[in-house]
Amino acid sequence: MSLLNSREQAADASATYVDTLAAHYKEAGAKKDAKPPVLVLHAGHYSSEKWQETGTIDALTQAGAYVVAVDLPSYGKTGGEKLFNAEDRVKFLQAFLAAVKLEKVLIMSAGYGGIFAVPFIASYPDRVVGYITASGIGLEEAGHELVERTDLTMPVLVVWGGNNFPQSTAAKIYSWVFPNSELTIFENGGINCYLEEPEKFNDVVVNFYQSRL
Repeated sequence: MSLLNSREQAADASATYVDTLAAHYKEAGAKKDAKPPVLVLHAGHYSSEKWQETGTIDALTQAGAYVVAVDLPSYGKTGGEKLFNAEDRVKFLQAFLAAVKLEKVLIMSAGYGGIFAVPFIASYPDRVVGYITASGIGLEEAGHELVERTDLTMPVLVVWGGNNFPQSTAAKIYSWVFPNSELTIFENGGINCYLEEPEKFNDVVVNFYQSRL
């Protein structure tokens, strides 16, 4: 799957499939060799705009990051249909990263974005320098297989709401798959804890970015 890249303006750009599907994204900050760029994936029912509203993009750029937040297929300004196959999701991210000329990235995802992030990390662990997930999904089906892997050693931050069963397998499985992971619990938070307490979430994310990468 290949993409053709064309830029619209400083904050927004579009990456176009050769079959005319345009994957829209926001970008902020400047590319720097010293710090890894951040690929941000939104949750279901949202788009890259949500990460702008929470101030997360601004917080990361102020910390020195170059940030790219993409509208996943069928969301936001990106057309097309939802991708139901993990292989297709991996191909989408692979092609998108090629279009925006990013080789190694820190991936941050919330909810639905995790079903893109996790299979990509499993397929290309050498291209992912770290992973941040907020109440994420994506490990439910492949998690037990990934436990046997020895190459998923990138630093991982798991942010979970205290009212979203942090003792459940859904939360604990990250530590089983990613040995270099840490769990941060927002005691009064629910499944959307990163939206309920965006400033706290941004502080945790920036601290992870500056101290673990």
